[in-house]
Amino acid sequence: MDKLLQPLLELSPFTIYLLIGLFCWSEGAFFLGFVTPGELAVVVGGILASRGHLEMDVLLGVVVSATIAGNATGFYVGRRWGTGMLEWAPLQRFFGPSIRLTLRVTGTQGIARTLAPGVRWLNRRFDPRLAQGLSLTLGFFALMGAIGGAGLVFSQTQAVEGLALIDFPVLEWMGKTRTDEAVSIACGGLLAFHWPGVFEVAVPLMAFAWWRVGWFAAIRIGVGVVGAAGGAYFLDRFVLEGHVPGAEFPSVPVAVAAVLLVHTTALTARMLDWGGAVACAAIGTFVLCTVALGTVVAGWAAPSGIALGLALGMAWATTLELPGTALRSKPPSPEEEQGDSPR
Repeated sequence: MDKLLQPLLELSPFTIYLLIGLFCWSEGAFFLGFVTPGELAVVVGGILASRGHLEMDVLLGVVVSATIAGNATGFYVGRRWGTGMLEWAPLQRFFGPSIRLTLRVTGTQGIARTLAPGVRWLNRRFDPRLAQGLSLTLGFFALMGAIGGAGLVFSQTQAVEGLALIDFPVLEWMGKTRTDEAVSIACGGLLAFHWPGVFEVAVPLMAFAWWRVGWFAAIRIGVGVVGAAGGAYFLDRFVLEGHVPGAEFPSVPVAVAAVLLVHTTALTARMLDWGGAVACAAIGTFVLCTVALGTVVAGWAAPSGIALGLALGMAWATTLELPGTALRSKPPSPEEEQGDSPR
């Protein structure tokens, strides 16, 4: 490893930042993951930062900015020249049948759309035109999955098998590779998702929900966020005990992040549309994964505690959101029923 890193250590930090940004941008812009391995560049940058050659804060800014710029570039290129590129004669000569098959499967006249009328209930539930019905269905799926996930974590933890087997190896590996700076950053960020610091997140979010949607939505978010933090904290301190000493079981920050994911997605769906909710869910999932990684870096939780916190947070938030979603959902109109019927 030292022989591989030695040439990079001889470069200036600015040059390394520039190369990492270029790799991340090109992969996001042109989908050249096998040619320009952006993930590998980020990992190498993290190793160099752990050795003091790079600044972690600057590295994070470069990676995030370059990735966002790369995705934006790729979207613009595809929207501006994508159709012409697919119709390019040399590309059609070698990949024409594959391109046509892909367009047929993913396009508006794809196989999924052709088969949908034969499965009327499934089509109604997952048709974006009926976003309320889709929200209700996904809510039930999330609730059942969260309950099943919690039961799975309990059973595997009690038997010390499955997920529980990786708790100690993961924490030992992280303990050998993390730096004091990384631990400090993780602990500082996690305070906003822990008890009682979660109030600093819950109060502004409640105020925003009250302003845009109404007082009932604000109370629901407050009960969800504060209840998840307080409930997970109480379970960890006084009720449950994992098999990893000193690790949270369940993880309080992960439970809070899971609740925020559900509530913010539902709030965005009510304010904007289904597309906005999907974008919010993607951002919330990224935040959730970041919080989960932060708990491991800080040594606060093991994978089993993270999984239990995720399951409990999802179940709690979904339980709060489902009644309102069910009351707001409406059956499909006769025109929509007729449109879904086989022809």
